[in-house]
Amino acid sequence: MANIFLDMLQRKGSREISLLSLIWGVLTFSDKKTINDEVFQETTEYEKGFAKYYQENLKPKIFELEEERLNALRTAAQKIRPLIIVFISILISFLFVWFILGDLLDVFYIEDFLPFYYEITELSDGNSIFYFAIVFLIYVSLLYFFTLPTLRSVRNLKSSSKSEIFSVILKFFGDFTFTAKPNISVSQFESTGLIPKYKREENEDYVIGDYEGVKVELFESILSLTEKNTDLLKTKEDNKFVTTITFQGLFVKFQMNKNFNGKTVVSDGTAKTKGLKEVILEDPEFKNIWAVHSDDQVEARYLLTVTFMERLKELNTFISQFNDFGSRENIFSGTKRKLFSKKMRSKAFSTRLLRNETTDRIQCCFQNDTIFLMIPSDKDFFQSNSIFEPLNFIDDSRKVLNEIGMIFKMVDILKLNQKTNL
Repeated sequence: MANIFLDMLQRKGSREISLLSLIWGVLTFSDKKTINDEVFQETTEYEKGFAKYYQENLKPKIFELEEERLNALRTAAQKIRPLIIVFISILISFLFVWFILGDLLDVFYIEDFLPFYYEITELSDGNSIFYFAIVFLIYVSLLYFFTLPTLRSVRNLKSSSKSEIFSVILKFFGDFTFTAKPNISVSQFESTGLIPKYKREENEDYVIGDYEGVKVELFESILSLTEKNTDLLKTKEDNKFVTTITFQGLFVKFQMNKNFNGKTVVSDGTAKTKGLKEVILEDPEFKNIWAVHSDDQVEARYLLTVTFMERLKELNTFISQFNDFGSRENIFSGTKRKLFSKKMRSKAFSTRLLRNETTDRIQCCFQNDTIFLMIPSDKDFFQSNSIFEPLNFIDDSRKVLNEIGMIFKMVDILKLNQKTNL
């Protein structure tokens, strides 16, 4: 039963919109809002030429997808609104009987004139609140299961339309594909030694393509771990469980134009480095930020030249401007990233402390002629506009162009498209 309320209030650790938000959106949905007939205005380097591309490839899809969106929401509203009205009516009726009607009967002394007087006053007894709670929970459960298929269809429509539109936007840059809900796991990167401990992973927004001869592959991920709170100093009022976000951000893999056979790991010092030896580099600033381990000392220095180390520091600075992690105990407050507040201590929700231990720096691994990067970020990339608003591919396009431009900037900074000296 508690899981129903967790799902309705906020999908724990999830980027997906909660069922409660979906219900509210359907209830307040209006099909009177119209599409704005706007023209895309190019403002940045990566947007050059996109205005024409938008007119030819995206704008023709607007009315087709907008009609699909409206039909889905109209159907959802027709099914859900009557159920909500019944729910509210029953709730008000119960509250009236339990808390108001019995007292009114006592005040006006009409027990001899009203049938079922004693039954009503017994119901209004505070001890009967338990039965009210049971009836209430049963109805909420029924409401949940009756509305769930409809709400899921709305949620799935958002995901599918996002995949379709974002794929078209990315093809502006060439042979790129986009999948909103990929069947992918971070376990494929375990061999890098960089993946922290986790029990739950949530991955989305998978992009693969080629930029200036460099194969690019990336997706967003949240890794988390929920364990019993073993703090010896905790009191009875402390949280029973602690959920730790061990990583939040982007996993990015670039195919490098430089051949190598070994494995070199650049980490914040927490990587699994069994079988590797520490590499002592000459740059003191670099050593203060990262620890380097490799199974080939010569190859590690071949990869981590003085120039490349400067570029990696530049990239780390570039990425940090997009983040606002705050303290390690910070809980992200973005609409999609929001987890339960650590002040929430209701027993119904198995009180839990939440903390974020995502590192504040880039980490990477050179292996199999690729460079794998773990990029910490509290930003939710590749997000489309609300499904409850008229389609606006202009805003979506600008977001995607800006965010994929950040990925291309990594290639430019690290000069991965160059076939000679790193």
